[in-house]
Amino acid sequence: MTDSKGTSPVRFLLPSYYRFIGLVLLVPGIVLFLVRFYWGIKIPWLETKVFAVFSSYMVDKYFSVIENNVTEEIAGLLILSALYFIAFSKEKVENQLTHNIRYISLLTAIIIDTVLMALGLMFFYGIAYLYLLMFNIVSLFLIYILIFRARLFINRRENIPNAVAEETLYNET
Repeated sequence: MTDSKGTSPVRFLLPSYYRFIGLVLLVPGIVLFLVRFYWGIKIPWLETKVFAVFSSYMVDKYFSVIENNVTEEIAGLLILSALYFIAFSKEKVENQLTHNIRYISLLTAIIIDTVLMALGLMFFYGIAYLYLLMFNIVSLFLIYILIFRARLFINRRENIPNAVAEETLYNET
């Protein structure tokens, strides 16, 4: 699968070891997310001054330095970068079939995510809608990873009998 300039999608993928880095980053990201949003704890030493393009707490502020606890931002960045690394790292065997599976998985994930957001627009209101928007930051990555991994698993499972049969045939001759 190459474009008119002869470039391959592999060129845009991260090396395969980035999947491991993504998994390592995902753990502290989820822990920080749970600490902040499930247990409601703001880690005191993460209270710092940050530059804000726009901030709206008691007063709207534009392009100013504000005091903020960055637990949410760190958790979000860890989770987002982890999912990106997991989703777009090369497989050990990256071939045309893998590219096709990636492409179909990404299109399917975009369709599913769009339908879910449309349903969310119709049925979620108030703060629940804001939570849905927060989830939507990572939902496309999650859906893509699940579909891609499932399709790879199914493809490999279906091809194992063929590979064994070919090897047996090769050994008999």
